[in-house]
Amino acid sequence: MAEQLLRQTADSPDRLIVWTFCIVGGSSFTLSVPGNPSLDHNGRSTLWKFVGTKDQAAQAECLINHSTDAISVTVYAETETTEQYLLRHTPDGWDGTLR
Repeated sequence: MAEQLLRQTADSPDRLIVWTFCIVGGSSFTLSVPGNPSLDHNGRSTLWKFVGTKDQAAQAECLINHSTDAISVTVYAETETTEQYLLRHTPDGWDGTLR
């Protein structure tokens, strides 16, 4: 039962993920997102860490892409597999089976 709940949590669209945004080119701009460091792009190249859901990351990427012309944005998610999530969150360890 607990393992099934953990699996649902691991696959949840509301799960918070650490995202890395690699931004190159365009004009200088600043973006503030509550609970995250502000993004201060200098117009050349910027790395920005953001914690949010997949949907929030997609919205942030859309804002950045539309903030200025000639900009390149690459987004990476720092994720773990469902098995890794279960192993970290099961109190007595995970036995390797998904029920």
